[in-house]
Amino acid sequence: METLLSVDGTDGPRFGVDYLLRMSIKIHSQDVSEGPSRAGARAMLRAVGLTDDDFAKPQVGVVSAGNEVTPCNLTGPKLSEFAKQG
Repeated sequence: METLLSVDGTDGPRFGVDYLLRMSIKIHSQDVSEGPSRAGARAMLRAVGLTDDDFAKPQVGVVSAGNEVTPCNLTGPKLSEFAKQG
């Protein structure tokens, strides 16, 4: 049985994994990286070092809720660094 997933992680329409893999992986990044109405957003991203090549790639954000309060969260920051490195 194929696992069905939503595109945006909500309870919206579900699609098969194969279909989602065939879709453009840039689907949400296009909101910022394409079109004249997003020139301001691109200017801000260029100011922090992104290049034209970067805008051709999907943009991925890495967020960590790790902290030093409890032992179970100690690995969060280190794991997020590994994720950022790819």
